Amino acid sequence: MHDIFVKEQYFNKEVLEQAWDECRSLNDGVDFVDPEGVFKGKLVVNQVYITHPGVAVTSLLNRTQLAFDIPTRIVEASYITLYLPWDIHSDYIRRGSTKPFFNALIPLHDVDSRTIIFDQVSTEYNQFWKYKQENPKVADPIPEDIWQQYLSMCWPEDRLWLTVKEILPAQRAGQLIAFKRKYFHSSDNFHLRCSGPKHFLQIIIDEN
Repeated sequence: MHDIFVKEQYFNKEVLEQAWDECRSLNDGVDFVDPEGVFKGKLVVNQVYITHPGVAVTSLLNRTQLAFDIPTRIVEASYITLYLPWDIHSDYIRRGSTKPFFNALIPLHDVDSRTIIFDQVSTEYNQFWKYKQENPKVADPIPEDIWQQYLSMCWPEDRLWLTVKEILPAQRAGQLIAFKRKYFHSSDNFHLRCSGPKHFLQIIIDEN
């Protein structure tokens, strides 16, 4: 299995709509206001941890697990309303995770936004600032024009430690997007193009 894959039209759109309705009926979730990062003082995300999924969300979770060629365990499933981009991070370390495997994203609507996957990895922490402390700058970093096109909201100096592994396609309802949790990645600067937040399910997956 590839470390990164996108399956187009993998989910039934009627089921997606039903799942989105189920998610919108859940509790208010947890707001994250950036304490000191690139969007200091601003609301970045509302995250609802799904502990008792409805029928449609359960269908999406089960079908997600069918995409992998080994048995998996869902560590965490969340309904995400992302107002501003997550900057560079990984999702390797998660409470309750014992055999980190994949991060799966299920877009609930079409949005002009792409996830950027970097070559750089960590299996010890999620924070990119720690990676910078422990690793040298790269010889051939991301070109400035690519950085400005997709990652202009990130700290400018971060570019010097990064190379692009893959720029994923624009997010569309029906896709399954998945990549191994060890990779550092980032949202793109969708807030400069889109009039509202993007909505998706995020599923943190372990090997079983």
